[in-house]
Amino acid sequence: MKVAFPILIPFLLFNTFCASAQSVDDMLRAAKKERDRLLELSAGFKEEMRKQWMEYINRPWTPVEAEPPLQRPLEDNPDLMMIPLESYDYNVGETFEVPSSVLVMDKGLYAEDYFAEFPVYEEKSDVSSQVSISLNGFEILVRYPIDGKINLEGNSEADVASALADMSQLPFSNTLRDLSRARELLSLSDWSFVKMVDNLSAVVCKSKSSPEAVLLQAYILNAFGFNMCIGRADDGCICKLIETDAYLYDFASFRHGDLIFYHLDGNMDEVKMVDMIDLPSDSRRPMRMRMNPDERFHMNASREMKFAPERYPNLFMAVSTDLSRMDFYADYPMYYTEGGPLSTYYHYAMMPMSEEVRDAVYP
Repeated sequence: MKVAFPILIPFLLFNTFCASAQSVDDMLRAAKKERDRLLELSAGFKEEMRKQWMEYINRPWTPVEAEPPLQRPLEDNPDLMMIPLESYDYNVGETFEVPSSVLVMDKGLYAEDYFAEFPVYEEKSDVSSQVSISLNGFEILVRYPIDGKINLEGNSEADVASALADMSQLPFSNTLRDLSRARELLSLSDWSFVKMVDNLSAVVCKSKSSPEAVLLQAYILNAFGFNMCIGRADDGCICKLIETDAYLYDFASFRHGDLIFYHLDGNMDEVKMVDMIDLPSDSRRPMRMRMNPDERFHMNASREMKFAPERYPNLFMAVSTDLSRMDFYADYPMYYTEGGPLSTYYHYAMMPMSEEVRDAVYP
């Protein structure tokens, strides 16, 4: 028996190896079976999503009359008078210390949970290609589905429903992840995020105002929880309408139920009536108009400018402004909140200077 035992060892090892190999094969077969089951469930889920989009958007749309844009404050308002400030002879020999509180922004109104993290899974890299978009002076690379062409046959309810249903089948996960990441890294306000989505659609659809681009914008913003409506103007144009948490100047508005939606693309001056349909979403919120004091800009310096008081020409400042930030302010909608029309200026005044201008001015 002592001689036979060493002879049995190779046979025992071989049987153990075969059992292990069989066990691995069983595991691989089980994993493949589970993968096939999940893919089947995924396909079923996508088909159910497409069905829901078709049924939802294919409902009768609600006709809504346009409300005229609000006039900006201090324009055509005889009840408000501009009072000139009295001239003041500054003592240039006196030095002034800027209190440190001037440099500190109160961020209480712009909470850390302003944006929720977007819970999407990452697709395989071979389903997307990269497109380049610009925002705040930055170049942003965003993945977009290779087969992500938007097909819209017409402007009827059925046409829009079919296009949106088809979009629900496209692998947009990487696109949503990249947009969410860019929003986080640049601390974007809602307005800037909407502009980033508009710029993406302009690259993908060759025009950000085409019906296909508008549907892409609405689909992505709806995925991020914005309260959105699709509209068809009386001239047949497709437009996106967004609820905001403030009152906007210069933009046509449409009251849908108890909510006010704005058309922010600036080409609706002559539109009197819009047929509207809201988009399905698990969590809807208005577009927050408050600017983010932490929003980042890539410095695009203007030529240096010198500023000096008329009475003391030798007391001057040489400053280069940030053109990226200036473009941001020029494009940002004027709005007011419950504080009344003059709260418009408060919101602008709460935004900090760029570091470059601050470093030139404060010393």
